[in-house]
Amino acid sequence: MKLHPILLILIISFQFVQGREWTNNEGSSFEGELISANETQARIIRSIDKRHFTVERSALSDPDNQFIDQHLAAIKVEELRKAIPDTYIKALRKTKESGKKTIILYAPDFNRQKLELIINKILLDKQLMNSISNEANLAILMNRERKMEAELPWPANEKAINLFLYTDLFEHTSFSFKEDLDDYIFDAAFNELLKHRR
Repeated sequence: MKLHPILLILIISFQFVQGREWTNNEGSSFEGELISANETQARIIRSIDKRHFTVERSALSDPDNQFIDQHLAAIKVEELRKAIPDTYIKALRKTKESGKKTIILYAPDFNRQKLELIINKILLDKQLMNSISNEANLAILMNRERKMEAELPWPANEKAINLFLYTDLFEHTSFSFKEDLDDYIFDAAFNELLKHRR
């Protein structure tokens, strides 16, 4: 199959992370782009000569390792988000297919940037995600869902983050969150919802 040149350029450009200055523990630095990384190594393409090489992360500076960690976390969140229903219809389908209840996080008018940070915290919290996945599905609905709102036995707080528990109907709601959130508040809310399992 022949790819259109513009499509090919887009595919190639998304393989790399934006170029930056990399520094090793001895203070030497160079300009380059991160190609891939794992917990122990990073693969980088040096800007000056386009040479690809693998470097041990232990040889890189703390800011470089923080950058890599953020990059790896973003990839993980993106992968996790692909498996999580993002519409009411998909959430209902997941509930029926799995036979488990679904926790629906619903925040259509919440500050989108803050919401993304909160969702990332939830998804990267292994203990919380394990406790949720053992008992229920998770759906994240960031856009208005009129059909769902019509079926709710109580109104959703449009400016807040709402957590609902759904099986065959909406049977429980937790708090609506408006302020900056600590992890323990979400832990408590999800655990409260999980008590209402079948």
